[in-house]
Amino acid sequence: MRDLDISTESTRRGGLASRLMIVGLVVAVGGIAGALGVANASDGGLEHLQQTYLVSFALFLSVSLGALFFVLLHHLTRAGWSVVVLRLAVALACNVQLMLVLAIPIVLWLHQLY
Repeated sequence: MRDLDISTESTRRGGLASRLMIVGLVVAVGGIAGALGVANASDGGLEHLQQTYLVSFALFLSVSLGALFFVLLHHLTRAGWSVVVLRLAVALACNVQLMLVLAIPIVLWLHQLY
């Protein structure tokens, strides 16, 4: 059985994918700015936004860490049956780096959240 080596795989993005990433980034920044604007305009909205962000962060962090655990378990046991599922788990586990960046607002709001 061939061992799965993810480091040798390359990702090629065409022109459409690059444009979609830019559009997605613009929509995300606009959504964040809109959420902060609405939260500041309403009474108690900022606390509600912080609590919602914390719950969402915890959900996506647990999914990413669960996938990372599955990938580590797959490699420790040298399992061959889960190669198809492993690609999905690796893609989900890559979000751990993103979650590190998304933890910055939680660290900044720590005294207000708890």
